[in-house]
Parts: sequence; C-alpha cells; structure tokens
Amino acid sequence: MFHVRCKLSFLFLRFHFCIHYITQCTLEMLRIPRCRAFALSKEYHTLQKRAMIESIHNQCISMSAASRNTPCGSRKGIHMEIERKYLVKTLPDHLEQYPCKQIEQGYLSTNPVVRIRRSNDRYILTYKGKGLMVREEYNLPLNEESFTHLKEKIDGLLIQKRRYLIPFAEKYTIELDVFEGALAPLVLAEVEFETEEEANTFVPPEWFGEDVTFSTKYHNSTLSQRTFSS
Repeated sequence: MFHVRCKLSFLFLRFHFCIHYITQCTLEMLRIPRCRAFALSKEYHTLQKRAMIESIHNQCISMSAASRNTPCGSRKGIHMEIERKYLVKTLPDHLEQYPCKQIEQGYLSTNPVVRIRRSNDRYILTYKGKGLMVREEYNLPLNEESFTHLKEKIDGLLIQKRRYLIPFAEKYTIELDVFEGALAPLVLAEVEFETEEEANTFVPPEWFGEDVTFSTKYHNSTLSQRTFSS
C-alpha cells in the first residue's frame, strides 16, 4: 500500500507543479498567438488530467486484482462499501444535537469515479469501483493545497452539503446529507453495513422515504452533472 501511495503522490506532484511551467515554456518558444495559446494550454491540461485519472484507475485495478488472492480481512488499502440510500422528505427533529460535517466535493471523472472531498478540515481523494449497493472504494489523503488545486479541474458542480451523523438501532449510523446550493432542497440518507446480509434485511426508520439504493440517478457523481428539481 505504501508503494501505491508513493506512486499516486508522485502523480499529484507532477500534475500540480509541471503543467503550468511546461505549457508556458512551450508557448513562449513557439510564439503562438494568444487565442491559439489558450486553446493549446487547455488541451494540454485536459490530456494531463486524463493521464492522471488513467494512472489512478490502473493502480486501483491492480490492487483489486491482487486482493482477490488474500482473505477479505487482510485486504490492505481496500474498503468494500456496502450501503443503502434513501430519499428524505421530512427532516427529523432536533438535528442540531447531532454531529455535523460541512462537506464539499467534486469529480475529476465520473467514469471511472474519481472524487475529491473536503470534510471539515480533512481532504481526501477517492476512487470508486462499479456497483450500486456494494462497490470497492480506495481513499488517499490530500492536503489543503492539493485539494484547492484539483478543485479547479473538476467536471460539473462542486457539491456542497451538511452531513449529520445520527445513531440508529445501537449498531448503525445514519448519514443524513442536506444538500445546499444548486442541489437544494435534496436530502438523502445513507446507512453503511458490514455485510450484504445486513443491508438486505435492514428496516429503515419511519421518516425515511423512497429507497433509491439501486438508482444511479442519486449517486453524487450523477448529481454533480445536473441540478436537482423538487
């Protein structure tokens, strides 16, 4: 895992520091007119971004393939996300009593899913595998500088939301997302599970609405590409 993180960190450093310098030097030497220079600079940034995403994708696929030869409990660097998702029409009372995270996140790519997120003062890059209720997830810590730089490269909306952490049935935590900005007044609730059996037998509280677990319409990566209409 340390070896993979080193490779990914190198990609970010190269992406962060080299693009502007190389582009400017090349344009200066060629003395390209400003309008054409802007177009080439934009194209170069796009190619560099695609190369970075492809590298992240390939590294995660390699990790996934290697992990299949090990017991599930020893799959280092891999988190198997098992969760159900619900629409919420009416917020529960006294939300202020629960812990709350202020989140903003954007997507460098939606296929494959490569996401950057700020959760309070934590910064994370996430790669998600394919799936609906169950899918693999890989997380890599970022610093504030890297997050700020990559935020300029996202496709679509920068999603902003408040996430309330509500304990439920002793064992579970409801992650209640109250979206802001272009996606307001959307509210979604997610519950994560240790096993698929737990997820399949889960009985939600009465204030949950429609189960949208198996609808890609309510994936955050999909929501980042449109506005929500109530």
